[in-house]
Amino acid sequence: MKKQCVKLQDIASVHCTNKGIEQKLKDSIFLQIEDIQEKKYVYSILYVISWIHQQYPTLQIENMGETDFILSYMPKQNKKMWIQYGKIALVSGILAVGSAFSIMTFNEDVSVKAVFSQMEEWVLGQGVKGFGVLEMGYAFGLPIGICVFFNHFSKRAARQDPTPLQVEMRIYENEVNTAMIENASRKGKQIDVG
Repeated sequence: MKKQCVKLQDIASVHCTNKGIEQKLKDSIFLQIEDIQEKKYVYSILYVISWIHQQYPTLQIENMGETDFILSYMPKQNKKMWIQYGKIALVSGILAVGSAFSIMTFNEDVSVKAVFSQMEEWVLGQGVKGFGVLEMGYAFGLPIGICVFFNHFSKRAARQDPTPLQVEMRIYENEVNTAMIENASRKGKQIDVG
């Protein structure tokens, strides 16, 4: 089983007047993860300071950040390239059709019904009376597209740029992390100075 090494520089910024010690600390292996599944580790900064003092007992250390933190491990997933190219082609097609539809509705003064009638006339040679296939696809596709776009059904977000929904989710995530740290501390499961 391959071990995943987490160096001190992966979890903290290290600055020291002695550049040799600083580089050795940055390259020191803080944790070796042997699990093959996702896992979260809750650490106290006092544990990190104690860990550094085991190597350099006389070093004076000042913490300039959080007193507790969560280290999340997610194993690398092997994704096939043809799947990635397929996703790119699908998204490109959706963007092309969506852009064309947006431009057409803008030119028709946001009259979706008029655009659908014109498209049906181009394809079928005559307009459809009443409720057509395009209207049905639009009625079901719009809410499904919104749910997929905002990742309501995925395990984790596909991108990291903050949208308004993600800002609210980050606030929620911070509250969950705070609760996890407090619960781990209460139950004695936090990795702290022994």
